[in-house]
Amino acid sequence: QITDEGVIAISRLSHLKKLNLNSNNITNKGMDIIANSMPDLTDLDVSLNEKVSDVGVDPFLHSTKLTTLIIEFTSITPEKARELKAHINKVVYCPGKKVAPPEIMMEW
Repeated sequence: QITDEGVIAISRLSHLKKLNLNSNNITNKGMDIIANSMPDLTDLDVSLNEKVSDVGVDPFLHSTKLTTLIIEFTSITPEKARELKAHINKVVYCPGKKVAPPEIMMEW
């Protein structure tokens, strides 16, 4: 599993456009590293990283290139997911742990 330490190594690939980090052990610290070191990122998947919360995705509210953000089964609130959708073209969101009912999944 990739942790925040692994994100530091990945962050050297600053021109990445797509990054899939689902099912790892990323925290808000790792999200901050991604937001500040990968300005060309257009697609990001951090699903199943339960330690990613609202604070971790705040930097992406100001991203000009990010068009797809997948944040299923994280600690991000529905309110923050709606706020992200106002700034990012496609947000895929399902709150809580993987046992959450599929009918509350939101995709805009």
